[in-house]
Amino acid sequence: MLRAYLASKHPHLNDQQLAQRHREKMEGDLFDDEWLDMVRFMYAPEEQPAIVDAVRSRQDEIRVERGEPSSPPEDNAPGTRRRSKAEIEAARRKRERRRVPFSQFIQVCLFHGLDAREDVIAPFAEAVARLGGDALSSGTVTEKQFIAVAERTRPELGEGDVEKMLLRLDPWNNDSVTVSDLYLALVPGLADDDDAASDTFAGKGSSIFALGGVGHGELFVGTYE
Repeated sequence: MLRAYLASKHPHLNDQQLAQRHREKMEGDLFDDEWLDMVRFMYAPEEQPAIVDAVRSRQDEIRVERGEPSSPPEDNAPGTRRRSKAEIEAARRKRERRRVPFSQFIQVCLFHGLDAREDVIAPFAEAVARLGGDALSSGTVTEKQFIAVAERTRPELGEGDVEKMLLRLDPWNNDSVTVSDLYLALVPGLADDDDAASDTFAGKGSSIFALGGVGHGELFVGTYE
C-alpha cells in the first residue's frame, strides 16, 4: 500500500523518485497524516478506531523508550542554549507533527492478524489509488469508481456481474462502497478467505481487511479482531 499511497500523494514524481521516496519511508517514519490516510483508505469506518488506538499506544511507548519528555522544554529557559524564534518555531512544528516508524506501524498491523497476500491484491490497490484523493481519504468509492476498478482489474466480468455486486454492496443506493468491500468483491478468492476467517473467529467480530505494508508494492491482507 505504501507505494500506491505515495504515488497518489505525489503524482509529479517519476518512477526513480518514487522508488527513492518509498525506500526512505520504509526505513524511516510515517507522519500522522500519512498513516491515518492509509488506515482510512484500507479499512472500513467501523474498523479504523481500533487500529488508530493501537498505533497511538505504540507512539506513546516509543516516546517513553526514547526518554522523550511528556511536555516540551521551556523555550530559552535559564541555563539552556538561546535559540532564535525560527529555531523555536521549527522545533515546535516538529514536536507537534507526530510520527511512527514504518516498521512499528507494520508490526501493529501484524498484531491484528495480517496475512500476506501482496501479489493477489496489488493490482487492485493500484487501480483504487488511480481514482484520486477522494477514495484515499474517505476509504470509499462511488458506483462509477467501482465499475472503473472492475473494468480495469476484472475485464472478464460482464455488466450484469458487476451490477449484481453493486446490488449486494450498496442495496440502499447510497452511491458508496467501502474499499474493503471492493476488495472482497473483486479480488479472486478473498471472500472465501473472509468466510473461513469468520468461522475461525466466530463471535469475535472478525472481518477481512487489507493494508499496505512493506510497500503497496507490498500489501498485507488479513483478519481483524
